[in-house]
Amino acid sequence: DDDGDPFPGWGWGDEDDRLPLDGSMTPAGTTVGTPRYMAPEQHRGKPVDARADQYAWGVVCYEALTRQRPFDAADYKSLRTLVLGGEARPFPDSAGVPRWLEQLIRRAMSRRAADRYPSMQDIVVELSNESRETWYNEHPGTHADADPVIGKKHAAGGRR
Repeated sequence: DDDGDPFPGWGWGDEDDRLPLDGSMTPAGTTVGTPRYMAPEQHRGKPVDARADQYAWGVVCYEALTRQRPFDAADYKSLRTLVLGGEARPFPDSAGVPRWLEQLIRRAMSRRAADRYPSMQDIVVELSNESRETWYNEHPGTHADADPVIGKKHAAGGRR
């Protein structure tokens, strides 16, 4: 049947088709998220905004760059304690993460939402401005011309 339920047996009925998409589909007082990526305010059951997503982004970046989790916890209670205390592991030297990038990620993962960047757009600006150029200057032998932002600056006659 072409106009039937595309997911038969999933328990979705006509009443689910009428749920408003402009409001929250999560009941009030419910905490939703993957605990390892939840911001401290989510662990506390407090209201969240886009800065909670920024926190999760910081956790993902930490994991991608270090190949380890920022909070070494075996269970939810331990994880929550570490997250609420802001006790992320230090970035290992062996990961080779530039200091400016470590600081950016740490700020995105700040315990207090007010200490994070105002928006992800601010992070994008930070990632694409002088921090990259500084890193190349501090690491002779890397090729700034291979970087799409710094390379364009060089091609336009900008400083190195």
